[in-house]
Parts: sequence; structure tokens; C-alpha cells
Amino acid sequence: MKLRKRLAAVFLSAVMILTGLTACDGTAPAGPAELTWQNSRTKQYFDAKGIKAQEYTLTADMMASGQKVELKYAIRGKQAGYETAADHKLRVDADGNVYLIGSRGGNKEWWKYPAGSPTADSYAASIRACYGYFTLPTDQNVGSISAGKYKKDDKTYDTETLKVHQENIYATYTYCYDGNELSFILVEPIVGMENIELKPVADEAVLAIPSDYRVIND
Repeated sequence: MKLRKRLAAVFLSAVMILTGLTACDGTAPAGPAELTWQNSRTKQYFDAKGIKAQEYTLTADMMASGQKVELKYAIRGKQAGYETAADHKLRVDADGNVYLIGSRGGNKEWWKYPAGSPTADSYAASIRACYGYFTLPTDQNVGSISAGKYKKDDKTYDTETLKVHQENIYATYTYCYDGNELSFILVEPIVGMENIELKPVADEAVLAIPSDYRVIND
């Protein structure tokens, strides 16, 4: 009798172990969920900050070709502004008119290229897309996403690499995280972006259309 009870106890333990290793329907437990834009850390980061593609402001230190420049970018609908220096400012208004700082006779002045002109058409899309240095990822423009690691200055960061397209500009961005904080972004092939600040409203100073400009017809 005692032997039977012992055998029954051993059998019951084995059944319980097997049950714990399988789901209720007899299948193996599901592995980690496939990484998609919807369940990504990057989407959670932007959602937490309330950043929407329709309107936001980005400021950051951008490293390109060994030089650091301060990037300022803002967008509201079809209106956008882009700046990397006092003499490198560009605007596009909601109608597609483009304004930029040019130089004639050694003097810096604002020039306006009317919407529909070749120059305005070529500049407008690039300004709205921040020249590809930053594109806010969305449900519509993320082509693929993958997770990884990146080591910098003896520190290893968790990463998500996104292939994104907007306004016919295609780019690859690697978001590097220290815990839940976004530390920097790598923009292929040679651009790095750090000290990133995002706001859910457009900075009026970056969007402002100059009142004094020279109209350039091309």
C-alpha cells in the first residue's frame, strides 16, 4: 500500500511539472512578442511626451563630419522651420512659400521663393522633413524596426533601429536608451544627435515668417 502511494505521488508530481511547462491547451508557452512599432520602446517614449507628427519642436546638438551644430526644428501642419546657425535658417509656410537667409553684396537678408517655383518646391519637402536628420516615426512611415545594443565610452545602450520614410526622404535612425531615457540618436550614415529636447508644441520663433524679405523669382 505504501509503495502504491509513493508511486502515485511521483506520478502526480510529474503531471504537475508537465502542466507547468505547457499551456492549458497543451502547447508550449509563447516566446517573447515580435518587436513592432506598436509595442516598441520608442513609440512609448514619444507617446509619454505627447509628441504628435502634426505639431512639435525639436532641439538637439547634432554632430556631422566632426562638427557640432545646434539644430532647431519645428512643424505645425504644412508649416515648418529649420535652423542650424544664425545664417542658416529656412522656413516654409502653409502655402508652400519658402523663405531662407541668403547673401548678396556681403549682406545677409531673407529671400522668398514663391510656391510653385522650382526652388520652393525642392526646398519645401526637405524643410518639412528636417532634411532627414530627424523624422518622427509613426504608424504610416516606419518600414521596419529591430532591437540591439550599442557601446559608447565603455557604456552599453539598448537600441531600437528604425527605417523611416517621409516626403520622399528615407533614413535609418538608431535610438539609444539608458534605461527609459533617450540618450542619443544615430542617423545613418554619419550623423549623431544628443542633448535632445522635444516639446509637443511648435516654437513660434522657429516658425516665424520674416516681415522683410526679397522675392526671388526663378
